[in-house]
Amino acid sequence: MTRTKNRGDVYVYNLVQAQFFLDCGLRPVAVGRGKHGDVFLRFKRDEATEEAFQRWTNFAREMKRKTM
Repeated sequence: MTRTKNRGDVYVYNLVQAQFFLDCGLRPVAVGRGKHGDVFLRFKRDEATEEAFQRWTNFAREMKRKTM
């Protein structure tokens, strides 16, 4: 997700990741259910979303290291 090329909005199905995005100050443009009934938050793909995703990747990597 680090490319800036327009690829549409970001759909987040992982609710822990969605909370992380919210904690980073991002605001979802929509909340809905996927075709299998799972909940998602949709965020506009922009620089702030790209930055939050990079922070999420680093956070998840660090958490994985701590549990091993």
